[in-house]
Amino acid sequence: MPKTPQSRHNWQPVKVASPPSSAHVVDVEVATLGDGVVKACQFSAADKVRAVKQSMQNMLGIPVAEQRIAMDTVVLDDRLSLAEIQAGRTGVLSCTMVRVHKQMVLSGSFDSTLRLWDLETGETMRQFVGHSGGVWCHSVDWVTWRAVSGGSDKTLRLWDLESGKCMQKLSGHSDFVRFVNVDWASMRALSGSNDRTLRLWDLERGSVLWELSGHSDLVVCGSVDWTSQHALSASFDSTLRLWDLERGVTIWQYTGHTDCVQCVAVDWTSWRALSGSSDKTLRLWDLERGDTVHELRGHADFVRCVAVDWDAQRAISGSNDKTLCLWNLDRGELLRKLRAQTDFVVSLALDWSIQRAISGGQDGAVRLWDIERNAATVVLKGHDGLVTCVDLNRRPASRPL
Repeated sequence: MPKTPQSRHNWQPVKVASPPSSAHVVDVEVATLGDGVVKACQFSAADKVRAVKQSMQNMLGIPVAEQRIAMDTVVLDDRLSLAEIQAGRTGVLSCTMVRVHKQMVLSGSFDSTLRLWDLETGETMRQFVGHSGGVWCHSVDWVTWRAVSGGSDKTLRLWDLESGKCMQKLSGHSDFVRFVNVDWASMRALSGSNDRTLRLWDLERGSVLWELSGHSDLVVCGSVDWTSQHALSASFDSTLRLWDLERGVTIWQYTGHTDCVQCVAVDWTSWRALSGSSDKTLRLWDLERGDTVHELRGHADFVRCVAVDWDAQRAISGSNDKTLCLWNLDRGELLRKLRAQTDFVVSLALDWSIQRAISGGQDGAVRLWDIERNAATVVLKGHDGLVTCVDLNRRPASRPL
């Protein structure tokens, strides 16, 4: 058994058995702590370390980017082949897989780029260049390290976050793409645009399945329940619309805001939604009845972004008044305010499990917030323009594999 690399992270020993040279295959057994062997695979001797990582991702759901495979305390390069590792060795090859939980953020900006950040170091891990105008939105799959972004160039782009390559460009909207939501299992996406429409996409074929019309102004945000095939969109026409994606029709229109609706978050289990508007308020909606449950007042300017912990009935909103507001949704009460950016707060993402928030604003900075302490703990600088969208990889639940 090899020495285990020193690590504070969960790890799984990987045993690679050397086959007869004529077979040109390598048998890999992966065991978890306390559980023994959970899976066995065969690889070609020409396969590289990355192929083993990809198999671990498929079997255990551990992202490739969070895996380190080592032998005798030396981390193996992803580009090494199993044949190279076997060279000069006989019998069983033993390795160790260490899982490294890195906290990362993906941001998009009016500077036409996306940036992948390492929160521990505060450094840009990768910059994504391809859009010919500002990036307005993105949707991220942190397991497979892919993202779809939408921009002022009227396109959506599918990215490989590890290689930095744009894998696909989708055209169809006639104006800025303002929001996108992706179902990574079916490779479908819903986008909304300044052209007043929503489009349902088949990402594998790069084709449009539905064009949804009904809003009379810009469609700037939305949420999708891919299981029931329902979507809720919000528009500068001051309304929200509930859609049936299978039929491509509006089921319900929600009115109440007196100015542009800028953001929305939805709990599809309870059929409730929280929207923010240029009328400086947020509204908690009962989507089944079409009623406003609470109207939340506390911001002094446009409400631009919102994130909700539906289980705890808490929400945080960001505004052009440069603050973040923490709300109790049960009572419809403002709990406290945080002085957020040096300018407008435009984008927001949260990991409620560790009480951390990420915000982006007009000053071009991305900030990590400790909600309990009401303080910014990290400031990420690199974008040369308004930060329109942010997302962070939530820490996995603490459980044995």
